[in-house]
Amino acid sequence: MKDNEHIFYHHTYTLTPKKEDFYGHIHNEYELLFFYGGKADFDIGGKSYHLRKNDLILVKPAIYHYLNILSDSTPYDRVVFNFRDDDIDERLRGTLTNLGIRYSINPESPIKYLIDALIKNENILSKEEFEYNKESTINNIIACLNHLQMDNDYLVKDMEDTFSLIVDYIDNNPETSINSKVLKDMFYVSESWISHAFKNRFGMSLMQYVNKKKILYAQQLIETGTSIKRASEICEYKDYTTFYRQYKKYLGKEPMKDKGRLQ
Repeated sequence: MKDNEHIFYHHTYTLTPKKEDFYGHIHNEYELLFFYGGKADFDIGGKSYHLRKNDLILVKPAIYHYLNILSDSTPYDRVVFNFRDDDIDERLRGTLTNLGIRYSINPESPIKYLIDALIKNENILSKEEFEYNKESTINNIIACLNHLQMDNDYLVKDMEDTFSLIVDYIDNNPETSINSKVLKDMFYVSESWISHAFKNRFGMSLMQYVNKKKILYAQQLIETGTSIKRASEICEYKDYTTFYRQYKKYLGKEPMKDKGRLQ
């Protein structure tokens, strides 16, 4: 039986959810959220999705995301999984890469049955049995999603399109030198607007976001065999000391800890 304790699973029912208890984050794992109920929006890479009962959200690695609670008097109920692609059966990894962000799940679908069963099994199975159950549940959900159509419905806010385009550009160009002047010239907005947009939407500065993205990309490179020095160069760090400090700041460990981990 495979040791899969690093697949994170959590079912949480919050009677009076507080907006300040949910904060934005970014990591090199997939995040799968099944929404049982509540009033909330889910912001993923600059696009804000209004959650409906039985929605399933898939956040891919290195995408900034956060939950926006809309009512503290409506209970919030959800299941969350976090996992890496090497936790998934290799036959499904291509499917995982090609999946969309949001799916509306029929209450009678196998996906809801799988998640409901996992919740019940948590207090019945042994620890080892439950770890295996988590693995099989994730794999089965991914296989089922391959046959569903993604739901593209999302909320459009003021300047939403411009902000999401800027975020997409940063996300897709971790090897490029990016700052507010570069983005200002590309997207025809002021540097002040960019600064305020990142502070208001992500709670961080533009350069904090850019550096987080670069470090997460460097981690992926190092884990798959790229030398640490070369990874820092690819991510446009001219000074290795700066790269080392940024790596420890954002990931809480030295680059050497990740060397070749996924080879």
